[in-house]
Amino acid sequence: KGLMCGLPVRAADPALAARLCDAMLEHLKDSGVLAGKTGRNRNVLTLLPPLVITGHQVELVCDAIRNSALRLCCD
Repeated sequence: KGLMCGLPVRAADPALAARLCDAMLEHLKDSGVLAGKTGRNRNVLTLLPPLVITGHQVELVCDAIRNSALRLCCD
């Protein structure tokens, strides 16, 4: 048993979406969040949290994803 979450990274060009997904993965790793990527175009972030994840840990991951997206769109 477990939980798997997928977060699609979208862009007009599928190749760009895959590159953005790669960049988000690096930002997340730097923030201490381990994630993967999947999808036909390799543009879906995958998160596999443990069943014992706390609400606080979920907030930390959400903040890291938000900050990563902001860095990509605003840099």
